Amino acid sequence: MAITHKDNIWPMAITGVLVLFVGFLIAFLLFAANTPVNLVNEDYYRKGVDYQTQIERIERTQQLNEPMGLVFQGDHNALLVSAAGDFPVTEQQGEVTLLRPSDATQDIRIRLKFDESGHHLIPLQHLSRGLWRAQLNWNANSAEYYQELVFSIR
Repeated sequence: MAITHKDNIWPMAITGVLVLFVGFLIAFLLFAANTPVNLVNEDYYRKGVDYQTQIERIERTQQLNEPMGLVFQGDHNALLVSAAGDFPVTEQQGEVTLLRPSDATQDIRIRLKFDESGHHLIPLQHLSRGLWRAQLNWNANSAEYYQELVFSIR
């Protein structure tokens, strides 16, 4: 029994597989192109180059007797920042950056304004639930300091 040209299905099968492969490839490329990419920082390259400065900030902070306090109060849904005991409150300036690792559009920067007792309370009720990172950058006596706290809002 001889196989004729009409009975041979291999050319159609190979063509079908190639068409399916190209279709899946195009679908994947469209999916990948439309998926948002949330970088921790838009200027990540400059941040990487300046990382030695960041290491020095962290080391200076660790050398303090009483660095700024950064405490998440889960029961009050707030973040309490306390002024460093090593410097007068009036000489301390800084900001807290609240980073949402899963969505960079929710990141917030807050300038510190201490009350008479040296505290700044940041309410967190307006933030969405999940993992957050608080980065505290501050300076006193012309030196820069850095602290970080990871917390979860439930």
